[in-house]
Amino acid sequence: MTKVLLIGGTGKLGRAIIIELVKNKWDIALLIRHPNQRAIESEHGLTFFEGDILKPNSIEVAVSWSDIVINVSGYVSYKKDLNKLRAINVEGTENIVKACEKFNKKLLHTSSVVIYGSTINPDVLNEESVPVVSYKSAYAYSKIEGEKIVLDARIPRIILRPCSLISNEKSTVKNLYKFYRKGFVAGLKGGAGFALMEDVAKAYIFAIERLILQTSLKPQIYNLGGNNLKISEVFECFKKLDKRSTIYLPAGIMLFLSLFNDKILYPLFGKSLITHENFLTGNHFIYVDSSKARKELNYEITSIETSIRRIIQCSEEEEHYFNKEE
Repeated sequence: MTKVLLIGGTGKLGRAIIIELVKNKWDIALLIRHPNQRAIESEHGLTFFEGDILKPNSIEVAVSWSDIVINVSGYVSYKKDLNKLRAINVEGTENIVKACEKFNKKLLHTSSVVIYGSTINPDVLNEESVPVVSYKSAYAYSKIEGEKIVLDARIPRIILRPCSLISNEKSTVKNLYKFYRKGFVAGLKGGAGFALMEDVAKAYIFAIERLILQTSLKPQIYNLGGNNLKISEVFECFKKLDKRSTIYLPAGIMLFLSLFNDKILYPLFGKSLITHENFLTGNHFIYVDSSKARKELNYEITSIETSIRRIIQCSEEEEHYFNKEE
């Protein structure tokens, strides 16, 4: 029985991957940092190891136990948390790679489409593309550096590059919908790929199956993109499925809000409306071609309308629950 170690299983994508993992006949274990995270083990009946990717020695027992390591750990931030971005996305990845090399274990690593950087034009990029980049966030630089460590590794490995994930929890689309429900439409000129969390999680299972058979040290890379849409098209979908009066906030006002956010709102009150990095990212494009993953990982992309209907339904249920509690 193949032993699969999941690192980052307590995150949103990690939890979605667990749901898919338990459907298969593998021996599955999670790396957790704290004993109180064992609740996820009791729910699915999984094995667990305690360890922290920032403490290299603490993860060696877990890695040595496994046949395949899935790294879904990562930190996403557009607030310029440079130290934390580097610690988790770069140093943590390096520690995982070193442990896998030490014990000769195969690695399935989670990167991101942000490694391509953002473009002015809506060019659709494949795994071999070298785009003309006009903007990269601090988050993008940390993922680029982390991915390079994996590319240079001396073990069989697959790299998956998910796009912006849609979930009922915190996500870009959920945040945009919250903005819309407050009566506003953001005048952002860019776009991105949006994919349902569960669709991406299912692709990991097929990637594991490929990695089990892989002996080559040449890395395999797959884009897990989604519906390539302008931000304005996402708001149009909101209007179609949830009609309400809104106020359009042009790019100039969004720029002012982002600067106010970074200079006053976040530093003084710890709250964030839209960071300047969010603003810059939202005015550029990251569109990718996922045809390779469709062909080799059976990757399927749910329509944006179906995905947004789920967001709307979840938001209505949350609102009903809080109103009932009050």
